[in-house]
Amino acid sequence: MDPLETTPLNPTTPNLINSILPSHVLVRAALHVEEALKSTPSSPSTVRFFKHPKLSSSAQLMNHIRLVTYRFTSNYFSFLASASITVQLLLTFFQPPPWCGDDCHDLFDSKLYPSFPSWMLVPQGTSAFLEKLTLATILLELFLRTVYLTEPPRYFDCSSLFRSDPSSSSRLPVSVKNSIYIITTLSLSSFAFFPSATSSLPPVKPFLRLVLFVIASESTIRELSLIRSLLPEVMRILMLEFLLLTIYAWFGTVVFANGSEEGNASFSDFPNAMWNLWVLLTTANFPNVMMPAYSENRATFLYFSSFLLIAYYFMMNLLLAAIYSDYDKFMKAKRERVEQNQKANLEEAFALLDVNGEDEISKETVSSLFDFLNEHCPDVGYIDSVRAKLLFAILDSSGDNLVDIDEFLKFCQVLSLEFASADSYRGWFELSFPSPWERVNSIVEHRMFAVLVDWILVMNAVVIALQSQHELAGDKESGKETSAEIWGWECYETVFTCFYFVEMVLRVLSSGWKGYWEMNRNKFDFVVTMITVGVSVYVYYPNQENDHRWIRYVMMLRLLRLLRLVVALEQFQVIGATLTEVLPNASRMLLVLFCTFYLFSTIGVLFFGGLINTDPNSVYSGRLKGTEFDDSNFWANSFNDHCSAFVTLFELLVINNWTVTCDGFAAASNSKLARLFFVSFHLIGVVVINNLVISFVVEAFMTEYNAAGSRTGRKSNRTDRGVTVSSQQATFDATSITGTRSGVEGTYYAKVGRRGVGSRR
Repeated sequence: MDPLETTPLNPTTPNLINSILPSHVLVRAALHVEEALKSTPSSPSTVRFFKHPKLSSSAQLMNHIRLVTYRFTSNYFSFLASASITVQLLLTFFQPPPWCGDDCHDLFDSKLYPSFPSWMLVPQGTSAFLEKLTLATILLELFLRTVYLTEPPRYFDCSSLFRSDPSSSSRLPVSVKNSIYIITTLSLSSFAFFPSATSSLPPVKPFLRLVLFVIASESTIRELSLIRSLLPEVMRILMLEFLLLTIYAWFGTVVFANGSEEGNASFSDFPNAMWNLWVLLTTANFPNVMMPAYSENRATFLYFSSFLLIAYYFMMNLLLAAIYSDYDKFMKAKRERVEQNQKANLEEAFALLDVNGEDEISKETVSSLFDFLNEHCPDVGYIDSVRAKLLFAILDSSGDNLVDIDEFLKFCQVLSLEFASADSYRGWFELSFPSPWERVNSIVEHRMFAVLVDWILVMNAVVIALQSQHELAGDKESGKETSAEIWGWECYETVFTCFYFVEMVLRVLSSGWKGYWEMNRNKFDFVVTMITVGVSVYVYYPNQENDHRWIRYVMMLRLLRLLRLVVALEQFQVIGATLTEVLPNASRMLLVLFCTFYLFSTIGVLFFGGLINTDPNSVYSGRLKGTEFDDSNFWANSFNDHCSAFVTLFELLVINNWTVTCDGFAAASNSKLARLFFVSFHLIGVVVINNLVISFVVEAFMTEYNAAGSRTGRKSNRTDRGVTVSSQQATFDATSITGTRSGVEGTYYAKVGRRGVGSRR
């Protein structure tokens, strides 16, 4: 029996009696709208539970239990399970690494094994408790999800475990993901609940935690799928690079094989030549690798320069261009897929609602659809009665109280709007004291008020610069201040603090707390001002702490507001708006980079843990004596714990001096095979992911730059329909929108927000 052909179970569904459409039609339409908001394919895949009039009471009760379980799990338990998976992953950083076991505290405290402080290691009992607690939470969610499914065997065929990402392009079947998820969870549970039985197994827990984290993150899978699609093109270019390396290494080994200093140092044999040319490709050893031969014969410059021109300047930029091209194609295909999925879902929903085939649906039908979205689609933002009226009025652009297919296809865009009544922004001061509020508001809104604040900020910067003149000049001995000087600086700091506090109070009184707190700039000013006032009170209040420099340090944060003088220029406004939009979206790239770091840090701790140490009795420390690693004092670069490993990998990502670290581990392990680890990280972390990040930044920057360029500098204008539009929001009279009587009175603000899927209140 197809559940979508039956009727909903919940007998309390709003408008069920008065609805002009059968409830099962409205449910199916609501599911299609939900899928349109998530931009997934047009057949709703989320599990829903319905009843059939001929079902027995026990079967209906079972379906009701499943429905209640589904809502409880979706609204509450999914977050706990996600948090538990994250805690599982982070536990790796606070547990003793496998190479030292129970001796880690003593070894780390001895300072002979460079690492982060031993107090960061969680006690074994606490660690075991957290492991069991988080895994029990994940297992309980798995159990609940099997309960609310119609049939447990269908678990491997549904997508209820994973929320579909709006731009998902993962080719990994849902059944495979769910299977991996379950197997990984059960494997980790066996390690946690049966430690004695699994103690002899290899230390694979960190790897299993990473698999669990990745498989439960749709955005990470999507980025990994993108990387996988880039690999063929990357491999082709890298093969050309390898061929070029082979030719130049062969040529260099032959040319410099006459016993010269260059030949002995860098081209003694073919593997050594390949290695030094690979390092040269990263520019980490240039011009050092060239200098012996160049000192003897200037013509050798042609050998090294031609290699760099072809392999570095041309081939590596060709690689970046190829990655950017593929990434651009991927993003365009994603946008097209999102639009197609949205259109297909909305067309399906409209066809279901238009039962009479009139190519239009009534206001009552749309209102019922809103009710069923609230009732059956917890992933859709809640639509209250006022918002429902405003949404319909905007949706009905023709003003005839009917919605045709063209208007309905804008459903997703309309549903992304956020509304706020103008009255909700009126603060208590405006409501209680209207006349004084008008005077305060006129002061704050006056152009000279902002100019005054800017000049005070400049004066504050000058005063702090004068206070710090000795430190800035490096003359710290003569920088000692007398009591009179300290008293004078304290007076200046107090005046500035009072001014900033008064400015903050005036802005709050003028805008109201809601309007004031909506601006990120005001949030920053409020936090810094309150910290400055608190520090001032603490320092000046009679106690042992009377160091006025604390006030100076806090007030220096406020000087960041001087950036407003820079962004006042239109060109900088565009850049600032672009960065504001791009940076939040970069989180998924950072997540992929974090997973890469985690993987390589786990491998590094497993194979190189304990190799870097200053223990005089250790054979590893003896091998490092006299090496460039030792001379450069790189002892802190180790894989003795996961935190140190992350720092070491970050240094490798920056590339500079990466060969010193690499050769140090090769010397400590007494094997040049250790270089494979560092070359692998360079290929994945630098060549692939770093170029992918550059491609993302370029693509996102160009998109937002063009959009921000059209927004920036746009002055408020009033449309022919009575809507005042600015770069931030639209102000309109809610009584009548696009000719449609909304039934809502008063002035409202509308702006595009991030509401919709996942924002239920």
